[in-house]
Amino acid sequence: MANEYIKAEGLVKDYILGTTVVHALRDVSFSIRQGEILFLMGPSGSGKTTFYNDEEITKLKPSALTKFRKERLSYVFQFYSLIPTLTAIENVQLMMGLVDIKGKELKQKSEEALRAVGLEERMNNFPSQLSGGERQRVAIARALAKDPEVIIFDEPTGQLDQEIGIKVVELVRDICKEKQKTVILVTHDQSVTHLADRVLHLHSGRINKEESVNNGK
Repeated sequence: MANEYIKAEGLVKDYILGTTVVHALRDVSFSIRQGEILFLMGPSGSGKTTFYNDEEITKLKPSALTKFRKERLSYVFQFYSLIPTLTAIENVQLMMGLVDIKGKELKQKSEEALRAVGLEERMNNFPSQLSGGERQRVAIARALAKDPEVIIFDEPTGQLDQEIGIKVVELVRDICKEKQKTVILVTHDQSVTHLADRVLHLHSGRINKEESVNNGK
């Protein structure tokens, strides 16, 4: 693939469950362009989560690998993973503190991230005071705030109804295209596939289909 930004070759992952070997990944190879929105689709157990979660960057020392994950990657989880005793802006600020953003810059960037996802009026609300869609938008703001190169979304519509789920992924696409972020989005939700640039379909640990959708536009 031209302009490869992320490339993986021959990924293999097996799980041992009792006396059974589960082949989660079987010689999987893929590439992603910078700024591309790539969807990984497949039923539960197809290996799609392992696809990114067990990626090895073999030449990095442990300290360098930690730094790479902290500064260059962000994750948005299916269950939001917000701290319930912190407000929306405090949840965002906590993540930014991990990359040593402090003071006025911390406040400014946190507010900018929440405005970007349409939560300027909800910054001081606790997660329990937000809807599911709003919680997911806080999680997106938290991922964006530290300005990562790559954002990985794990089933971002899994806890949302279809209409809200589509709106959330539309928001992801619009923001990430504007900021030229590279996105890997894991989902089984067929209703959002039109928002991808490219879709990889996984089955039994292998990519069995690849389709271009928006061609990076």
